[in-house]
Amino acid sequence: MLYPELHFTGQVWRPPYEAGSQLLQLTYGYTWHKCKFCSLYHGTPFRMSPLSEVEEVRIEATIRNNLSIV
Repeated sequence: MLYPELHFTGQVWRPPYEAGSQLLQLTYGYTWHKCKFCSLYHGTPFRMSPLSEVEEVRIEATIRNNLSIV
């Protein structure tokens, strides 16, 4: 099942086999920033999504997919 596209900050990185799954962004960036092998989030400050934003996106995804809100 393909889900509607929701708002995301920055680039979304995930494996192809997860392309059809629902994705809820709770954080952005990376807290460590000392990895020598990865430049995926280099220079991107870490941020947690506000609870109000998470709830808004969850409700929107639920409505779009005609699911019951739990």
